[in-house]
Amino acid sequence: MTSSKATQKSGADAGVDGGDVLDTLVKQFTDPMACLRELIQNAVDAGSDVVEVRAFREGEHNVLEIQDHGEGMDKAVIETRLVRLFASNKDGDLTKIGKFGIGFVSVFALKPDAVCVDTARAGERWRVVFHPDRSWTRAALSEAMEGTRVRLFIKGSAADLEKLRRDADVAVRRWCRYLEAEILMEGKPINESLSLPGCPIVANHDDGEGTAIIVGVGGPVSVGFYNKGLTLLETTSWDDLPDGVSIRLSSRWLEHTLTRDSVVRDDHYKKAIAMAKRLVSDALLPSCFAALEGGTDARARSPVLRWLAEHMEDATGNKLITKQAFLKSVDGRVHSPRSLKGKRVGVVVDATPGARRVGIAAAQRHPVFPISDLYADGDQAAIARFLGAYVLDVIDVEDHFVAAEVVGSHGDDGAARQARAERLAERTNELLKVIGDAPTVIMADIVGRQARSCASWKAPGSWALKSNEAMPIAVVPEKARGRAVVVVDAEHHDIKPILRLAATETTLAAMLLARLVLPIPLPAKDNLALSDVAWKRRDGGRSGRGAA
Repeated sequence: MTSSKATQKSGADAGVDGGDVLDTLVKQFTDPMACLRELIQNAVDAGSDVVEVRAFREGEHNVLEIQDHGEGMDKAVIETRLVRLFASNKDGDLTKIGKFGIGFVSVFALKPDAVCVDTARAGERWRVVFHPDRSWTRAALSEAMEGTRVRLFIKGSAADLEKLRRDADVAVRRWCRYLEAEILMEGKPINESLSLPGCPIVANHDDGEGTAIIVGVGGPVSVGFYNKGLTLLETTSWDDLPDGVSIRLSSRWLEHTLTRDSVVRDDHYKKAIAMAKRLVSDALLPSCFAALEGGTDARARSPVLRWLAEHMEDATGNKLITKQAFLKSVDGRVHSPRSLKGKRVGVVVDATPGARRVGIAAAQRHPVFPISDLYADGDQAAIARFLGAYVLDVIDVEDHFVAAEVVGSHGDDGAARQARAERLAERTNELLKVIGDAPTVIMADIVGRQARSCASWKAPGSWALKSNEAMPIAVVPEKARGRAVVVVDAEHHDIKPILRLAATETTLAAMLLARLVLPIPLPAKDNLALSDVAWKRRDGGRSGRGAA
């Protein structure tokens, strides 16, 4: 330590005394490094915009130093506040963080050989030295300075110094990273903006009067309370908030308890918590819905979906959750939990559903949700929760459904094939008009593993076909414009020759296709009518070679 003028005052009668009381206060700080929080807090309350923390070697001691540039202390402040327990003037002042006037005694938790406090205020400069027996001396300081510098002299080796430096860095970042004042650790700033980096969905609020709140979901739950950015408490759950919600709540209204292990749950605290709950219902929930409806990837969407499922009965959003449309099926439609009740819902469990598989699912009358595409593995349980007692079918779409698509123009002769299919369907339907109850024929590409088992089958107007255990393809007949619809698989082995024939003999190919889709035997009058129309078509020059 540098020299100072002669000692002016010492002793324990007016000092940090109290015997067992002081020992009890020191032991309240379960983490000895929490003294850095207390000292930095005092520095900020003293108006310092910058606080510097460093550790260095001096003689046989390792020294932990905290330097601020605040208002400092004069003789009166030293005698009435620094060396007297509970002598705080901060109570009732919301610009200050500390309340109890006992933070300074935390320095003794590190069991230093000496604590040296150099301070200056209003032209006075003083050094106060606290000894292991808790006695203290005050002397005038010869060197010029501003603010307050606290040094803890701790006996130890050079190796101990490195550990001290590491521990100090961890403690300062833990307790002070969100402070508004700049905190320098070994000359480098450690400040961070108040944030929830682990949560993909967050909502923010700042009332402009000293309270800033961030709530989020989708990451590991983290709850933190702060006063002007100083950490009061950080934990993984909090009973006054909805389960699964992470929060950063910094408010000048918040206070830590005497033992520094929690926050005081007074009216100020209740007001801040009420603000956080409103932020969850008014902003966080809508952000969750928007993320689920939008392009958020499955890694971000999945935890949000599960959080909504787990907390849909919470008072903060039960009605809103059930009414809001945010469950996106493979066809791009968005459903609300309420709209899904009573419906049969499928979940695609294939890890990489291709475009055709999605097409199959999209053709269904019941919504199908694609696990591992829009949602992640395990999300079917969350979706099931939204449906209540209604059971999900966990399916591979290709095993259970087939769907019809208009014959496409893919392949080397795709355009010509598409044109032939269109003409073949048109000519076939012209022939079938003479039969009163004949179906309407549609040429299509059929998608699904079971599509090769039939050449054609009656289909609902939606072109969605459902397989069944009893038959390879079972279809519920449905009328379209008063006539049944038959979807013909253009790639079926019985149909492909007819489609090729349509390139040169369209009417003949149409006659063969009509025979396939009509009942056998055909009534004589219908048989004659069909043949007559076909021959007339050929004789009229509207078919034959080159007609394609």
